[in-house]
Amino acid sequence: MKICDDVKSVYSTGGGVTIYIIKSDDSLWGWGKNAWGQLGNGTTTASKEPVKIFDNVKSVYTFHQAVYFLTYEGIVYGIGDLNVLDVPGAKFWGDMSLVDKVYTPVPIIKDIPILNTLFSGY
Repeated sequence: MKICDDVKSVYSTGGGVTIYIIKSDDSLWGWGKNAWGQLGNGTTTASKEPVKIFDNVKSVYTFHQAVYFLTYEGIVYGIGDLNVLDVPGAKFWGDMSLVDKVYTPVPIIKDIPILNTLFSGY
């Protein structure tokens, strides 16, 4: 069964309950479970169809009920349960300790050296 055309890369959360793809135009799409808002569409409603999340995405890192993605501008955005990420020495935009569920993409990491740790191998 074909879901999408022009797929460049595929990512999934643990157990494959939420799937993410980067298309050849560098747009990020996701579908599946969404209890923590990890599809970035402003809801917690699951989707059987791909939902466009963002443009100009270079790579993706999934962690539990959250997804983090790096744009070609060098900014890391996050959606979902962002409290689960603990990156020692990271410099975040704002006080991420106050964040629980994030239903639309928010910029989170501005410390470029930490990107090598978070996205190594992608």
